[in-house]
Amino acid sequence: MTLNSRDHGLVHTRLLTFLLFLVLLLIIPSVALAETRYVATTGSDTIDSKDNDCTDCITPCLTIQQAVDQAGAGDEIRVAGGTYTDTVTRTFPAAYPISPTNSITQVVCVSETVTIRGGYSPGFTETNPISYTTILDGEGEKRVVFVGGNITPTLESLRITGGNATVPIESDVPEPIQNHPMAILIVSAWEMLIGGGSFGLGGGIYVLTATTTISNCAIYSNTANIGDSGGFGAGGGVAVGGSDYTTIMASDVYSNVANEMEEVQQEAEGYGGGVYVGGSNATTLSDNAIYSNTADVSELGSGMGGGIYIE
Repeated sequence: MTLNSRDHGLVHTRLLTFLLFLVLLLIIPSVALAETRYVATTGSDTIDSKDNDCTDCITPCLTIQQAVDQAGAGDEIRVAGGTYTDTVTRTFPAAYPISPTNSITQVVCVSETVTIRGGYSPGFTETNPISYTTILDGEGEKRVVFVGGNITPTLESLRITGGNATVPIESDVPEPIQNHPMAILIVSAWEMLIGGGSFGLGGGIYVLTATTTISNCAIYSNTANIGDSGGFGAGGGVAVGGSDYTTIMASDVYSNVANEMEEVQQEAEGYGGGVYVGGSNATTLSDNAIYSNTADVSELGSGMGGGIYIE
């Protein structure tokens, strides 16, 4: 068969298009698809002595932290009903007020843009946050959730309780605090308490420099700071610092305390028993029930914003 000039042109065009497609495949990096990861109290963080990547609902991970560490941006972490009390210690980020151990401890540390969603049945065949309650419990010994970094995560259908974010004050005001989103309050409180005292931010959830959505959660019975020789606490339930466009919606925030003194006649300051927002623009609180929270429990202390304090 003889090709005329029109046919030659068509073949040439198709060949160039095919070659261009091959070149684009080589020079454009592949885009990773979002994964769904699974966590259950019956799971395991290892399989055959190797890290479980949590992507199989038949063999879920045991801890939420394992799923977060394995996750990439955009992943969804589905958490089955049950109580999670894991203790995770991480080096604190640059913006975090310094602590004596240079580390922060919590049930889960979120450092990736993920959605953590509770309320799933043991086999992940159905979701019902009332029937399959997912509880993250700090057991009165640690913060429950820390969210930090240039990320946009979502926390959904979780019960956050038992948090305690107390850190002892043992030195002069550290330089990193001067640039902290809550510096105005923290520096004055720190100077007041040098030589014996403690402070705490976000007993239930502490969001630092991260645009975060908290939806359909119950945040209760958390304390930002518990001290016996003077103290400062902000955000018993939730503290938001330097985190623009953070949203708390359709959630119950109750029975939280910003600052609690075991010896009630100690000097103390508490801000935002339920929610504290500092150095953050365009924070949205919508359709929440915020009640029975306390800013400060001490005879000599002062408290502002039992329910909400916005700086």
